[in-house]
Amino acid sequence: EEEVDDDEEEEETADEKAEETDEAKEEEKSAEADDDDAEKSESKDATNDTKSETPKKKKKKTIMVQKEQKKVHKKTLDVEAFHVGNVRPYTPELMEESKAKLAELERKDRERVMLEESRNRVESFIYLIKNKLVDDEEAIGKVTTEEQRAELSKLASDAEEWMYDEGYNADLATMEDKYAELSTPANKVFFRVSESTARPEAIKALQTKMTKVEDLMKKW
Repeated sequence: EEEVDDDEEEEETADEKAEETDEAKEEEKSAEADDDDAEKSESKDATNDTKSETPKKKKKKTIMVQKEQKKVHKKTLDVEAFHVGNVRPYTPELMEESKAKLAELERKDRERVMLEESRNRVESFIYLIKNKLVDDEEAIGKVTTEEQRAELSKLASDAEEWMYDEGYNADLATMEDKYAELSTPANKVFFRVSESTARPEAIKALQTKMTKVEDLMKKW
């Protein structure tokens, strides 16, 4: 009987150990489940915190504002003119006198410019005559006599002396007369020279045309 009791006691002890093991496993599972719930709760809280931290975009509202129209006020002003000091407005007489003075100054200035141009033209023509008599001596010799060439050379020399003597203070009309005195005989000589130089080419061109005309006449 004592042996039977010992076996029963051993069986009870084994059952108790098994029950304790099962309880421990259940506690571990329960603890793990609690941990999972805690992690999920923390994750949800973190998500909620993130959402709460993200600023919400504000909707823009369009407000129509009507501009105020400007009003224009017109008023006629009465103005009275007055003058201070020694400066006074021109009277019609003074205005006409001033205009006449300005016109006279403008005329003199224009004459001065024309006189300078005329003086330069005379001086340039003097040197042109002298240079032509030397450079184109052969061509001029064919269309003039020795007396004509001497007269033309003397005319240029006398005009040069006159330029630095009487002509220095000469007026516009006098300067124009001196230019005509020089250019009239000189241009006649220069024209004859140009004709003499161009004559061979003109004769050649005329002969060519005549030849063409004769050829056409023969074909008829």
